[in-house]
Amino acid sequence: MSEQTNSAQVRCAHGTVVLPASDPYDRQLLREHVEELTRRVPDVTLAVDGGRWTVSRTRGAAGTCAKCAQRTPSVRCVRVDGRGAQCLDCVLWPACDKGHGPAPH
Repeated sequence: MSEQTNSAQVRCAHGTVVLPASDPYDRQLLREHVEELTRRVPDVTLAVDGGRWTVSRTRGAAGTCAKCAQRTPSVRCVRVDGRGAQCLDCVLWPACDKGHGPAPH
């Protein structure tokens, strides 16, 4: 995956928004926006750091993140190229040891 970028694109049936993603604060706000959006819209597409993900609410049993092996209790991200599901934290903070940003799971 490429290095961190300065922006992220969030797309759903209602439109597209480009948000800053250049520092931990921006990424935390992006995380909150995506998490809230998935409460209202079934599928959201997130493009960040050279990857494109389909983000959706977890229904039923929680999955497991392919990167950090933590449970994904509320939101899971699946790469559009089919290379596995990750938690939102690992998608937004790929350079961290376990991919986790300042917010706990």
